[in-house]
Amino acid sequence: MAALLHDVGKLAADEAGLHLNLWLRGPLVLLEAITPHYLERLATDDVQQGWRYALYVHRQHPQIGAAWARSAGCTTLACWLIESHQDYQLDDQPDHGMTNSASGQLDKATLLRALQWADARN
Repeated sequence: MAALLHDVGKLAADEAGLHLNLWLRGPLVLLEAITPHYLERLATDDVQQGWRYALYVHRQHPQIGAAWARSAGCTTLACWLIESHQDYQLDDQPDHGMTNSASGQLDKATLLRALQWADARN
């Protein structure tokens, strides 16, 4: 579920009549890598600010998407994965194995790494 919905928050820009298309995303990614603080200063949550709102959505889409998923009744785990899918610092957490031995389910860190791996290849 999280893999399908992880970027749903980007639709907030579409709802405002803005589009985070390939021509905008490429420069955004470069700007974020080179000068993240400058991008942060330009971004605003005021939808009336046009392209500056698009910058905000680009930066905050994991949180926006997780909030939407929560309100739609998605599981706590799916919401956490959506919200965390761009937080690579969480990936540094120790891996406690592929499964939770009590339940046989994949642990959160493993699921997050799998989602980040798939997202990086798309």
